[in-house]
Amino acid sequence: MAEPPNHLTNELCWKDPSSTQGCPPSINLLSALRSLAATRDSAAMVRQGGYWQPMFSVLPRRFLSGLVQGWNAGERSLQKALSCEGVAGLECPDGDTR
Repeated sequence: MAEPPNHLTNELCWKDPSSTQGCPPSINLLSALRSLAATRDSAAMVRQGGYWQPMFSVLPRRFLSGLVQGWNAGERSLQKALSCEGVAGLECPDGDTR
């Protein structure tokens, strides 16, 4: 069974930064995403310039089985896969260097 790339820590996981074309997220950004996910008990994803940035997201581990099922069924859009779970947006201004 193929699994989507991710990194796990305790109750949260995040999308593999290698998918961000040489631009991994900073510790500050990951900390802000983790805090938002924990506070809202939901996935947290960067929103920048009015757009979701799914390559920068933190997910509760309880979402993994559903994401793996979707992945195996051919779903490659994290935003679509999470649409029924709810996602908290971390608003970042354009040019945010985190």
